Amino acid sequence: MSKHPIELPDAVLNASFLALLLSLAGWTLVEAWLLAVHAGLRAHLLASAAGLGFAYFSAKRLAPIGQHPFAGRQRISRADLWCALWLLTIGGLLGIVAMRAASLLLLTLLCALYVLPWSRMALCRRLPLPAGVWTWAGMALATFGLDTRDPMFLPLAGWICWACASVTLLNRTLRLRRAGHLSCGTTLGFTNHG
Repeated sequence: MSKHPIELPDAVLNASFLALLLSLAGWTLVEAWLLAVHAGLRAHLLASAAGLGFAYFSAKRLAPIGQHPFAGRQRISRADLWCALWLLTIGGLLGIVAMRAASLLLLTLLCALYVLPWSRMALCRRLPLPAGVWTWAGMALATFGLDTRDPMFLPLAGWICWACASVTLLNRTLRLRRAGHLSCGTTLGFTNHG
């Protein structure tokens, strides 16, 4: 590990944070559907494996390279608390839209998430994993607190979120490769030793 961390471009940090949000959102929606249809334990385990896999690959490059995300004690400021409340609201709004089965509004909201400057928010830059959990908590509260109009919309919305997370992860990998932070044999943490 180097003493001087490599600063990642804002576009890479934005893509990483958004991929984490979308992977957690997809997982939440699929789990809500599985609970609504009274699915068995095996289905919940498969959905959890997919959701945690997406979340792992999304969170892998959130911290600047060379720094531990929780190095040193971090103070939470009043601006961080407002940012956390705003993230909780965004997650709640995403959950409400998904539970009301409004596909056009869901796609509009997902497109709006792509243009938000996540890396400009101090909380998202300094503590990205807790910031992602705040957004996920807002979505989980809305998803599990409301009755759905159409239970079959939930897996569709979950797969839409996972597809958007996949495209975002691929975009992030291409940006890292162009910036010279990844060699040609490295993709999403796997190295080609051949």
